[in-house]
Amino acid sequence: MSTITDAVKRHPIVTFLLVTFGWSLGADAIAYSLYGRSPPTLAIVVRAWGPLVGALVTAGLSDASVRDLLGQVRRLRHAPRYYLVALTVPILFNSAGAVVYVASGVDVKLLNVSPVSFVVSFLVVLLLAGGLEEFGWRGFMQPRLQREYAAGTAAVVTGLAWVLWHSTFFAVFDFQRYLSSVEGFTIYLVEIVAFSVLLAWIYNKTSGGLALALVMHAAHNWGPLIVPADTAPGGVERLAEFAPPVAAVVVVVVIVAVDGWERLADSSPDPDVGRAPATADD
Repeated sequence: MSTITDAVKRHPIVTFLLVTFGWSLGADAIAYSLYGRSPPTLAIVVRAWGPLVGALVTAGLSDASVRDLLGQVRRLRHAPRYYLVALTVPILFNSAGAVVYVASGVDVKLLNVSPVSFVVSFLVVLLLAGGLEEFGWRGFMQPRLQREYAAGTAAVVTGLAWVLWHSTFFAVFDFQRYLSSVEGFTIYLVEIVAFSVLLAWIYNKTSGGLALALVMHAAHNWGPLIVPADTAPGGVERLAEFAPPVAAVVVVVVIVAVDGWERLADSSPDPDVGRAPATADD
């Protein structure tokens, strides 16, 4: 057992990725064998636990504190503006296409969804599905990469791993729009990598505020809330697809200009988990 522990300690990122992909690909294989290319929501939820499982297994095998890893979500005392950013910025990204529609003379409307449905869906993603990925991507991988590389570089590498992890799911099931063309995949790649930098920023800016990353991830998964009121011309719709990644890149440029690529924060974030709960941010 000590040999395994030593190997995991030397290569925690590799171990994390192997367990993460192993869990999720295994879940995909089981779902595909049972349901074909259209799995139920529960199957999608189970595969989304991969990064969480990867972080827990790697921490456990390397004698790191699993309690400290999970305890990052207890750091809740942050300035209200960070919660506002976590909730609203991803939704604005997703709805950035509305600017293109309005500029092209296409009427837009709010998505027809009840507040109750919105809140329930948000909480499901936050507590049971995509939000839990953040224990692995930002709670485990990002801080460990920051020991050796700039925070921005760590965020890009984490984002690329995140894209690859999603792509295996898209390739197997009925989510082909992301992989149907080089253009479609490029749009997805740029948006997710830029979003990874934004998530790393809010994590570092709040000294390991993982709960904020969970909230931001769940908000991003909702998709656009402002949509065309009628069918938009093909050219306009295609142009609108570029709006979210462009908006994400613009925000990342602003973040880097203000807080720098090296730290993605105005102070050096501790790369380790397990610190005492942070006090309220200034």
